[in-house]
Amino acid sequence: MQSRKPIAKEFKKQVMKILENIKFRHRNEKNVISRGELQIFKNELFGEIRTVNIDGDIWFVLKDLMEILGLTHVTNLMKRLNEKGCSKITVLTTGGKQSVWAVNESNMYKCVL
Repeated sequence: MQSRKPIAKEFKKQVMKILENIKFRHRNEKNVISRGELQIFKNELFGEIRTVNIDGDIWFVLKDLMEILGLTHVTNLMKRLNEKGCSKITVLTTGGKQSVWAVNESNMYKCVL
């Protein structure tokens, strides 16, 4: 299930650069906790990607990845992902608390590739 958006190819090229930036910022947090606050990273080309530090690892909000890549069927995508690398997290939105899927780095690559 490859992304149909042409921007996905550009995303694939730059994802490593973005990941390094995210990892650097998460590493330099003074108070790393097991279920950290969301951090939003903005990129002119791709928009916003919400990340969270879970047990020292960076996890990505699946909805953000799907929007960037032009993927629309979460059920089909979830079948391709490693179940251990998927977690429901609660985020605060303008509409109140929402439950969203977050994926670890290896599952993020499965979404992209």
